[in-house]
Amino acid sequence: MTKIIPLLLAMFFAVNVSGADQIPDCLENGKPIAVDNERVLSFKDTTQTGFLARAHVYGPIKRVFDERSSHARFEIVLGPEADDMLEVVYNKGFGALPALRSGMNVETCGDFINSEKQNGPYPPSPSGAIIHWVHKSNNPKKHASGYVVIDGKLFGMGHARGHGRIHK
Repeated sequence: MTKIIPLLLAMFFAVNVSGADQIPDCLENGKPIAVDNERVLSFKDTTQTGFLARAHVYGPIKRVFDERSSHARFEIVLGPEADDMLEVVYNKGFGALPALRSGMNVETCGDFINSEKQNGPYPPSPSGAIIHWVHKSNNPKKHASGYVVIDGKLFGMGHARGHGRIHK
């Protein structure tokens, strides 16, 4: 019994240390990019509907949109102006999120898309732009992974259920 207790304690501490969230680099063309809200706001102001680029942003949740069964959608604040918002579209197939509420701090990495107007089958975003693919990639050689950090906890690194497409 005296040998089991130290072993159990060692296992407990190993799980707690390894369970800490290690936030991955946000990659664009294989290179890390820093949080840059201004760059994303510039994309919103200067690009046309459908423009796509990698993005790494940080801001508090302003509002939570109605959830679809497969995706959580919420808006974060990127700057001081009334329209400095970005819609985050998270595929719940990569893991559950906590109950979302206004004021929670979010860091996210993924694909920015200007969504000011209808884009093919996709309606415009209430925020004028979205960030999606904010989860682990099933094929990192084909598409870089993204993620969402909410109040310091990492999400989007689970194994995919489904194929990762946005379902509108």
